[in-house]
Amino acid sequence: MTDKAVYFEHLFQSVPAGVVLLDKDDRIIDCNAGFKVLFGFDREESIGRKINDLIVPERFQDEGLGATKTVASGQRLFIETTRKTKDGRLLHVSITGSPISLQEGSLSVIGIYQDITSRKRAEEALKESEAKLRTIFNNANIGFSIADPTGKLLMTNKWYQEYLGYDTEDMDGKTVAEITHPDDRLETQKKFSEIVNGSTDKYRLEKRFIHKDGHYVWGDLSVSALKDQDGVVKMVIGMVADITEKKQAEFNLIQREMQLSELNATKDTFISILSHDIRSPFASILGLADILLENTGELSTDEVRELLQGIRSQASLTLTLLDDILAWVRVQSGKISFHSDFVQLCRSCDAVVLKLKPLAELKNISIDCTEVGSVVAFTDEHMFRTILRNLVSNAIKFTPENGTVRIIATNEKQHVLVAVSDTGIGIEQENIPKLWDIGIPHSTTGTAGEEGTGFGLTLCKELVAKQGGSIWVESVVGKGSTFFFTLQKANT
Repeated sequence: MTDKAVYFEHLFQSVPAGVVLLDKDDRIIDCNAGFKVLFGFDREESIGRKINDLIVPERFQDEGLGATKTVASGQRLFIETTRKTKDGRLLHVSITGSPISLQEGSLSVIGIYQDITSRKRAEEALKESEAKLRTIFNNANIGFSIADPTGKLLMTNKWYQEYLGYDTEDMDGKTVAEITHPDDRLETQKKFSEIVNGSTDKYRLEKRFIHKDGHYVWGDLSVSALKDQDGVVKMVIGMVADITEKKQAEFNLIQREMQLSELNATKDTFISILSHDIRSPFASILGLADILLENTGELSTDEVRELLQGIRSQASLTLTLLDDILAWVRVQSGKISFHSDFVQLCRSCDAVVLKLKPLAELKNISIDCTEVGSVVAFTDEHMFRTILRNLVSNAIKFTPENGTVRIIATNEKQHVLVAVSDTGIGIEQENIPKLWDIGIPHSTTGTAGEEGTGFGLTLCKELVAKQGGSIWVESVVGKGSTFFFTLQKANT
């Protein structure tokens, strides 16, 4: 053999792969040591045998013959397939086939076989693992999402899509910000940025998501980073559980606690009213009655009349307070009914003024209702009178002698505006919010020592609200107060 031949023979034998040389009839002309290592056949038992008969499994016969013909026709070939060993084992191999001309001018085929069984098994294991993960991903009873570092959603599972009301096509491509409640976006963006820039590897956040139909759902979100070998974040993985019912239960609990607090405040107020504001007038009535009984023969007619007027006044005020309390209780229980109609306000104002005139005369206070005019409102007349009576009564209470109380009604664009104005002592600004809250004890003695609970204003607020109106006050200390409330306009 020439040096060149020796060189090529050495190269042929030392290639770390199985190499065979085939003739045009698919018979083995030669094979190297690597062929024996791969398939277990010695060179002597291989030469002269057809390659298909030697190492091609039965179900791959057509493929094997086709591969040989392709290369024999002068084309190169590369395939990954299965071949068998001498002891019957199956191997995954890659085959590179090339045409080659021998010295005598005949065309032969050279085939190079490499064992890829380990790689194929790894690929199959990876596919199986991916299939399992995809099954878990798509069928989990929790939401999964995959986003890129910009916050764009690359993939979401079925649960996540149903949770927010989207299908796959609508959901993929949306951003984390788009599906987040506006009030929670800033916190979400801050946490997401910390994941992307490496400040943290994971975070957990309770937040609100926007459902496709516009309503909000609560989720318990856990987020983690998926990094490459250099530590760069490639994807952001999110898991979310629906906690909407839990949040609603928490909200309901808070509401219930607030209601219980209000009920306790109401109870304390009632105890205060029953123990003082109702008991005291009865004590006065009993005291005046005792004077009458003990001095019947000694009192003049005028003195008797004065005592009886005192008894009547105390009984009348107590009855009014009881009526207010009962009305408020009915409002709170939802049992109060109201019947709105077209009401000539001046008629109701005259009735209220007539009832309170004796009280005003004790302090020489004038009540002017001429500015009510012919205004008509669509309201419940009994409720209107109750509101007006309480406001005028308060105005008298906090107005000094020789003062003035005015009742004004005007037709505004959207409603009827009623105002009760006085020249009284006024209200400190910090005390105004307390006027409407029954849970905050607040009562001020009148200019003539009149006492009360402030309960009437709470009732006014409830009755105005019941009719869809608003009530408020403007006041200047030392100059007086004006209480405003609105009624529905009579659209005649």
